[in-house]
Amino acid sequence: MVYLTLMKRENVFYLVFEAEFQKGEINPPELLEMAQELGVVENDTYTERVFFGVMNELESLDSKIEELSRGWKLDRIFGAVDLQVFHDFR
Repeated sequence: MVYLTLMKRENVFYLVFEAEFQKGEINPPELLEMAQELGVVENDTYTERVFFGVMNELESLDSKIEELSRGWKLDRIFGAVDLQVFHDFR
């Protein structure tokens, strides 16, 4: 059960990343539906609830991250995340 939850959290992370990467091109509900149709993520309430919860609070989450990070701007943090995501797909 714990492993499944970790996988779902990772899937949400990638969905949020993709939603931000595709901002203006595809909206979050369409992205989730497409990912489910392609079998990338399961069609389950946990993934939907967490994904939409994060997307609805993205601005406040970004503000809190920036407030609490010392010596790091959001662009630098997101750049590191971008590199990690690309590394994971190699």
